[in-house]
Amino acid sequence: MEFLSSQSIRQFFSDAVEQVFNHDFGLNGQQQIKSYMTDLMIKFVGSEDSIAPRNWLGEPVLRLTELLEEGDVMANASSFERERRVHQHIGDHLLFWTGLFPKGHQVIHIGSDRLIDPIEQGRFSYEIVSLFDLPPHEEEAPMFRELSENFETYQVGLRQISQRLWAA
Repeated sequence: MEFLSSQSIRQFFSDAVEQVFNHDFGLNGQQQIKSYMTDLMIKFVGSEDSIAPRNWLGEPVLRLTELLEEGDVMANASSFERERRVHQHIGDHLLFWTGLFPKGHQVIHIGSDRLIDPIEQGRFSYEIVSLFDLPPHEEEAPMFRELSENFETYQVGLRQISQRLWAA
């Protein structure tokens, strides 16, 4: 069996993103977001352990409750840059997984009495990232604002990409 090269995988996902977001959603232009969506899909194709933020022991942080603590300077985040990186990961994680498996992520239980709406949390995490609008992040901030404000549109786009890929 011949394996696809990383360039072939990138082109495959890029074509799917272009098809859905240009043709189905009319988002011509917005190349920065389409590139980011392609990168997002490639990033999550591998093992999440390899891309997850690490705690102070160097262990991957995979549970949402722990990620929220890692992304809070009042809890475990050692800097505002760490807060930004962790919230970017939370937004990416929730966008990707709720896009591909929306019924499995309608509500996330994070304790006996606490629930999180993954769409609202993803939107909020991207909003936090968008607030970092000074160097070196000033060029990315508007893109994360767009992802926050239109989280559900991009979620539906990922769902359509997933459906097309499974149908192929």
